[in-house]
This record gives sequence, structure tokens and C-alpha cells, in this order.
Amino acid sequence: MERENFYILLGLSFDPPIDDDATIQAAIKKKKQEWTAQANNPFMKNAARYIKMVGEIKKVMLDPVKRAQEADNARKIKNQKKAELNTKLALYVSKGDKLSPRDLKRLKKDFGAYGFTEEEIKGKFNSLKNSQKSEEIGAVLEVELVKNIKKSFKDLGQPDSNFYTFFNLSPSSAAQQMYQAADNLRKKLLNKGEKSDLDSVKQTLSAQAKEIFKNQAGKQKYDNYLRLTKYTKFNA
Repeated sequence: MERENFYILLGLSFDPPIDDDATIQAAIKKKKQEWTAQANNPFMKNAARYIKMVGEIKKVMLDPVKRAQEADNARKIKNQKKAELNTKLALYVSKGDKLSPRDLKRLKKDFGAYGFTEEEIKGKFNSLKNSQKSEEIGAVLEVELVKNIKKSFKDLGQPDSNFYTFFNLSPSSAAQQMYQAADNLRKKLLNKGEKSDLDSVKQTLSAQAKEIFKNQAGKQKYDNYLRLTKYTKFNA
């Protein structure tokens, strides 16, 4: 299991990175006190593990070279989280919702540790809303379906893929063409004898694709989702 990024775990700024030893030491001490208080709480299962990691945290965060690498990794993690944040914000935009203080608080709780400030989240929301107005972007996929699709591509070992690249078809392909490609794959896998784990994932993806591309409205939702999350470029 890949360990947590220490800048993110300690709640320290990494862009620009805090590199003052005294500030870092104080943050480690504060977190250790929190973890110690949580150690016997069954809902805080990681607290005891974090306490054991304090020595490693100090070793990395008090070494200028290792600390610089940790900050660089934290920035990469934040960049990876952008698509997830955009997806959630796109759902608010597609429904015509405003970003209420409660919504903003929830998003800050989920993404604040990754370096997203309230102002940045609000800025992204407004940018997506303006994008909707300029491109007339409508509804996107339901969030649960998005999660399931992302999980399937991750299980396949292609976390950045989408159905167009998966079926080797253009985003300008008709819904019927995408549906047929999904159905052909489903039939091919059904006729196969013993299936591998990857075959099972592909079977799941084919079922998800058939659900999406059964009509033009479903394809439009998927295209809106891709455009808003910037997963693919759309051809005219």
C-alpha cells in the first residue's frame, strides 16, 4: 500500500511548500497529540499506524532533499484530484445549483487536505458554470454511475481511459455505433470459455457502456461529463 504524503497528512502547505523546521516540528507534535487521543477510537483506525510513522515522518520532513520530493509528490496528488473535484462541481452546475456555504464546506472538507482552498473551489465552480453557458453544456451522468465507471477503468489498469479510447472509436461516433461496439464485446466475452479477472472487468464496462449509449441523450450526458472533466478532446 502506498503511504500517505506527509505534507498532506500534516496539513502543511506544499504549494509553495513550508520548509521551516520549527513549523514542521510543531505540526508533527500537534498531529501526534491528535493521533494519540484518537488511538482507542474504533472509528479512527489509522491513528495508531500514524503514531508509529512519526519517526519516518521526521526523517523525511526534516531532510531538505526528501522534503522537496515530498512537496513535489503532493502537487502531483493535487493535480490527480482535480478531475474528481471537477466532476462533483459539474454535478452542481448541470443542475443549475448554486454553491451554498454548506456545499462549499463539504467540498473543503473533502478536498482541502489536497491543497484546494475555498477560493479555488469557488473559482473552479464559476469557471465550469461559465463554460456551461458558453458551450451550452447540459446534464451529466449520475455521480454513482461515474464512480462505477472510474472504478472499472481503474480495475482494468487504465484509470485515465474512457469509452471512446476503450472501443477505439471517435467521440463523434453515433450512440448506436458505441452501443453496438459494447454489445459486440459483451457477446464475445459471453462466448469465451474461462474468463480472466480482466475479462470480467471488460464485461462490466460493456454493460455500463450499453446503459449509457442506448440513446443519444445518454451519449450527450457522457460527452458533457468528459468535456467538463477534460478527460478527452472532442473532434468536430
